[in-house]
Amino acid sequence: MKNDRFIFTIDKPTKNYISEVAKKSGISTSKVIKEIIQDHASDRQFDGIVQNPQSDSNLTNHRRLNSYSTPDLTQILSKQNFLELLSNDDVDFLIYSLDGYTNAMNFLDDQVIITYAKVLKHRGYLAKAISILNSIEDKYNIEKQLLLLSIYISTGDIPKANTHLLHCTELLNLFSHNLKKYRNDYLILKAELIWINEGVLKAHEFVKKCLVNSQQFDDNVLGKLYCLEGEFLRDKGNYGAAKTSYNIALQLLKNYPYEGNYIARTNKGLGSIYKNQGNYVTSSKYIFNALDISKKFADKITESSVLASIGSLYLAQNKDELGIKMLQEKADIGRRANSIREIFYANYELGMATVEKGDYKTARDSLEDIMGIGSKFKRRYYIDMWRGLLRSFEDFEDGIKIIQKSKSEAREADEEKKIYLADYLIAASCLNKTGQEKKGENILKVLMNNTSTSKQLKRNAQILLKYPKVIKSI
Repeated sequence: MKNDRFIFTIDKPTKNYISEVAKKSGISTSKVIKEIIQDHASDRQFDGIVQNPQSDSNLTNHRRLNSYSTPDLTQILSKQNFLELLSNDDVDFLIYSLDGYTNAMNFLDDQVIITYAKVLKHRGYLAKAISILNSIEDKYNIEKQLLLLSIYISTGDIPKANTHLLHCTELLNLFSHNLKKYRNDYLILKAELIWINEGVLKAHEFVKKCLVNSQQFDDNVLGKLYCLEGEFLRDKGNYGAAKTSYNIALQLLKNYPYEGNYIARTNKGLGSIYKNQGNYVTSSKYIFNALDISKKFADKITESSVLASIGSLYLAQNKDELGIKMLQEKADIGRRANSIREIFYANYELGMATVEKGDYKTARDSLEDIMGIGSKFKRRYYIDMWRGLLRSFEDFEDGIKIIQKSKSEAREADEEKKIYLADYLIAASCLNKTGQEKKGENILKVLMNNTSTSKQLKRNAQILLKYPKVIKSI
């Protein structure tokens, strides 16, 4: 995606320097920019990198920012969709600008607070965004309520998300006129919440109902709906239909390059499917394109989900160290954003990765740490499948019962991919239990001959037949 939307221009060497300082200091890039600007308030002309500095006591003294080409901020912030006009570099500087503005003012109007919360949410400062939004006393402010709803979905606070969904429903019914933009945002957020709260089956049904009335939506909204349908179909293991929906989404979104979150998600989804089908070259193309888009234009939560897909791709290619590193980065974003949802998925993936390495104790600890969160997301059966496998090494019958129960829950959720995963884990349990090896081999042969089984799972099954201790994640 061409980056032609910078409003605040930073040259590439300076940008690299800012990233280096942020990483070394353990602070955000926006804070680094703030420090540099404060250090050189009198002279911000770029004057090159100081070579071999003798002291690193103040890293920002070795570099100066080039001048910003800055239009009137009020002209940007007055636009409802102002975030769509900005790159993430711009947003980092905007956070700095708004930090200064809000600290200098004794009173802020509601729109400034909402603007500030939007940029904070975009860059992953979710707790701070919630805090300042709660300073708005107007309970009829639909923009505030939708923003809080989106944040609580990102953090995984389902009870609060449900509360704000109900409030938004009431407000949209009360003020039905001139609310098309808000109503569209509401539908997208409702689909996302149903997905994490009630499961993929109900979420897909909701989106299909929305698509029946597709003529009422602009192409960018339709693109988001088709992206979500692709997500749901992928979760259910229907890869052919998922690819169709994802490709429709990309076609619809091609004229809306500012929709970074959903363009990144769509590329990531296609990459995940190709990974599961064993096509790692095409998978890499889509997933790393998603990473490039997410780092430039998408929010931190989207970037986090892309990192998980990269980690999964590396693990599938037996690049375990790189895979685990990506998953740890995802977990770090989740912790910084105070998002239990991101922490859940990161630890789930890390748990599977450590099973692959044969470190069963670490895997068990990682999975048990998130059992409560998994229950909140109605994803407990994800964890229990792997817990059942680990349990089977100690008590075979009990472990198999746990996996079978999880398989039934996956069937109720219409997640075909997880049903086959359960069979694979039952086979792994059998192959590692004296007297049950033949049963395990037969289960794997059925999986390998099933046309609905993904190529990745078939490949994993072949490896498991040859090396019963090598249990790979998917």
